[in-house]
Amino acid sequence: MLLRQRLETAEATCRSADPVFSGYLCLLRAASALLGLSEVGQALPSAERALSLFAEARDELAQSIAYYTKGWAQIAIGDFAAGERTCEQSLEHARRIRFNFAEGSTTLYLGLARILGGREQAGVDTLLPLLQDADSLNGFQARIFISMALFRQGRLAEARASAALAVNRSALFPTIQTVALAVLGRIELGGEDFEQAAEHAQRAVQARGECGIDCLVDPMARLTLAEAENALGERERALNDVRLARDRLLQQADSLPEPGQRELYLRNTLDAERTLELARRWLGE
Repeated sequence: MLLRQRLETAEATCRSADPVFSGYLCLLRAASALLGLSEVGQALPSAERALSLFAEARDELAQSIAYYTKGWAQIAIGDFAAGERTCEQSLEHARRIRFNFAEGSTTLYLGLARILGGREQAGVDTLLPLLQDADSLNGFQARIFISMALFRQGRLAEARASAALAVNRSALFPTIQTVALAVLGRIELGGEDFEQAAEHAQRAVQARGECGIDCLVDPMARLTLAEAENALGERERALNDVRLARDRLLQQADSLPEPGQRELYLRNTLDAERTLELARRWLGE
């Protein structure tokens, strides 16, 4: 909350003098929301505001960054179709101005939108070129998202191997490694290796307070931990963690300004519906 207030104050101070600087402050606010450091409801309005400011200033490089941030924000609230459309526009823009960094980042979120929208193979095909530079930031994230797609396709062994490789090789990128841990934990839960699932999910949940975690996988990490603990007979811990998972999910949903967005978020966010279902069943609330 303090970070959000400081960013809003800084933006208000410089808006009239420098729209580009103000736009980057909006992007910073969006990124802090998308990394779980503030409410997810701030992400999309901030990205859209940044895009408008950069267009006003005719800064096309900055517009490319704002484009894919907007797509990421749309995906984060569960609007995968809108996120895919925005990323397609962003990719066209980045290629037109030959901005390779934005092209890579846009490709990453375009692939994710397709995976989460139910077109797993199309998403994998979109992401595979990023593995040509497998040890880059985008390469690590592409491997994680491909692991998710493989898991959703029922290819458990391949998904586990891919996610484990991402965990082992992403130590220089703590936030990315945290996402990889959350995904690997979910895959291990699906394979009924509850001890490994609990270990990976616990590491992800603990690390999120230090380096943030993509808000897309935050609910999944918390629920994975609760389900693994329950399977291991640690009932009190499981009840506490499912309560925390539910409360965080509802807190994020409440931050979204429109009822339709809240509905999308609670329906489409990874494991959101299962979190609410298990909280009702286990807690009786």
